[in-house]
Amino acid sequence: MKSKRSGAASWLAAAVTVVLIAGVALAVWFAGPARQPHAGGPETSGNVPAARPDDAPGVPPMHAEANEAEADYPGAIAGLADRAEAERHLSFLSKERLRDSRLIRYRYDTLRHLQPNDRFDLYLPNLDTVVSARLHAREDGNGWSRWRGALLDADGAPAHRFLITEAPSDRYAVAYLETPDGAMHLEAKNGYGWMRPAGFDHRHESTPPDDALIPPADAAPPPLSKENTAR
Repeated sequence: MKSKRSGAASWLAAAVTVVLIAGVALAVWFAGPARQPHAGGPETSGNVPAARPDDAPGVPPMHAEANEAEADYPGAIAGLADRAEAERHLSFLSKERLRDSRLIRYRYDTLRHLQPNDRFDLYLPNLDTVVSARLHAREDGNGWSRWRGALLDADGAPAHRFLITEAPSDRYAVAYLETPDGAMHLEAKNGYGWMRPAGFDHRHESTPPDDALIPPADAAPPPLSKENTAR
């Protein structure tokens, strides 16, 4: 009789021990950091591929050298720059140009990886917003490339045209952008640039009359303004 009671007591003690261990394990599990759901991937049986930061079609990931201000506009070809930093890179500009322009970071070469009908994002400082744009055509000349397309409205329909020209010298870019708030002119050099209303310079500075206009389709890239030729 004693052996039966002893065996039952041993079994009960073992069962209690297992329950206590299981309880502690569950407490540790729920007290730990939240577990992320498994998304699957090419190497697993999951049907959902592993997410990548550059999965968005036509929008490249942020460059490694992007600064904190630019991070407000992830994936956009241009974003508002830290003004003090931009002024150090754009020291060749006149005080009037610096005062009257919105200073930006510009991702040179982004468009070269896109094809007609691809979309990209663009920051418009006059509206303080990021809009989507669609490429319609690309032209390549003697060391320069030009892209034509349209800014899209909220429904994804073409609403306003744009023209962007890039040249490898100093990673130069010039653009004409029609927006709901009027046309804008963009120029950038070595990753930093400025945006202002098209034609603004003609009221305040003596610059070439075509400085803020769309270049003719059969013309070479618009010449650098006098300020841009400074090194």
